[in-house]
Amino acid sequence: LAVTAVDESAEMLTNVGPGMTVVRSSIETLLLEVRHDLALLASYLVNTDNDELRCGQLDACRRHVADTGTVVVQRHPPSWFDQLAATAGPTSLRVG
Repeated sequence: LAVTAVDESAEMLTNVGPGMTVVRSSIETLLLEVRHDLALLASYLVNTDNDELRCGQLDACRRHVADTGTVVVQRHPPSWFDQLAATAGPTSLRVG
């Protein structure tokens, strides 16, 4: 199973497991010479309110998925972010 992890952050790429290919790049400018059976676009990316950026990310998925492949997009409706509340502990997230 060939897995390619893509992120703009060198720090994030240090968390990728062994045996995986890592590529430091923005999603929307990504140009690999390989196509995969599956592409996963996480919610953090596709939930942007920038239409041009979001379209660029989805276009990158199309470029890198085999003709018979699948693109999985994790997306939350904009109202989901408004409903987040701070939680206790070091993993707290406060939005707004």
